[in-house]
Amino acid sequence: MAEGKGGLSKGCIIALGVVGVIVILAIALAIVCYVYKDEIIELGLSKLTDSVAAEIKNNLPEGVTAAEVDSLVVEFKQAYRDKKVDQTEIQRLSVMFQEMLKDKEVDKDEGRKFLEELVKVIEE
Repeated sequence: MAEGKGGLSKGCIIALGVVGVIVILAIALAIVCYVYKDEIIELGLSKLTDSVAAEIKNNLPEGVTAAEVDSLVVEFKQAYRDKKVDQTEIQRLSVMFQEMLKDKEVDKDEGRKFLEELVKVIEE
């Protein structure tokens, strides 16, 4: 009788190595995301509010200037940094913005409603 080699084949060892590297990368990514979650959220929130401001300024509601929109966005970002804005309000604003962009355009009424919501969030 011929005895076979014991152990794993070369292809299996390579596959296990690749899976091991992927697992290590996934764990490292999870740790980094957990450690920097506030910064990641703030970056996303900053991009969202900048996008909203740009869309609103493209079609300004009556009685609102571009400078007022920018000022309100800066106040909102500062309120978030000061921990005056909770996650449910952020989620509500995000959903509201997604709804506004369904038709690829933010009209004056939608812009006014969003600005009013920002004011409510800041004042709470």
